[in-house]
Amino acid sequence: MKRNIIFLLVMVSLLGFMLFSFIPFDGGDNLQYFFLSRSIQQGEYRNIWLPESPLHTNYPPLFPLLLAVCPNYLCCKFLVFGLFLLTVFFAYRLFGELNLPRYTVLLFALSPLLLQYSHWVLSEMPYLLFSILALLCFYRRKWGLMFLFGVCAYFTRSIGISLMVGLMFGYLIQRRDDG
Repeated sequence: MKRNIIFLLVMVSLLGFMLFSFIPFDGGDNLQYFFLSRSIQQGEYRNIWLPESPLHTNYPPLFPLLLAVCPNYLCCKFLVFGLFLLTVFFAYRLFGELNLPRYTVLLFALSPLLLQYSHWVLSEMPYLLFSILALLCFYRRKWGLMFLFGVCAYFTRSIGISLMVGLMFGYLIQRRDDG
């Protein structure tokens, strides 16, 4: 089992590095997230790319906060790729909990769209990681951690509120069934 996950991570890492682009992605909100992380480094959460630097209200702050540890844009891209590898690892664990066939995680990890997002500075990777961690904790009945990762998913992407609602309903159903 350990060899399977190590082989998968090595294979996905090699493929990911082959597809890795050092050029900033010109779509989405890459640069906004990067500049928000620079704003956090200055102790604020502002749109520093706009005149008068108004307070930022569009995106939850967790992803820019994670990016704030990076000294430059390339480091941000590698951080997102690292989050992708963690996502694959925990997806392997979650799929094992669900008794899904082993090739399922391979299909997940080698998904072209997932590989593409693995080197863009967008919030999809951390959101997916926190969501998978929350679901893994749900199936292991680690309610406190489930709630923590659900909150992290919400503060990464506001759509995480739907994950929180689903987890809370699942928790209430489990508690009722347990008596």
